[in-house]
Amino acid sequence: MSVRTLQEIRTELTEARNKRDELKDDVDRIYATNGRELDSGQAERVENLVRGITAANHEVETLEDEIRDSLADGLASGRYSTSTGWWLSLGLLD
Repeated sequence: MSVRTLQEIRTELTEARNKRDELKDDVDRIYATNGRELDSGQAERVENLVRGITAANHEVETLEDEIRDSLADGLASGRYSTSTGWWLSLGLLD
């Protein structure tokens, strides 16, 4: 198993958040265009988008956990330090 860098995880996290936000925007557009009265095709599309949002949320949570674990491991091993503000400058967690 290869160890990923914090930046690699951060990049993947940003992509996952963007994907989730795009799916949410698609749902919003469907409702904005059609109101709350959707035909069967639109309703099915919304259901599929909601499933995608759920999966994207899970991916975001998993990546956030991976970042936290990597930071904790780095602090425990001495690879990272707790010098004032160092970890805040990484911008790893929003």
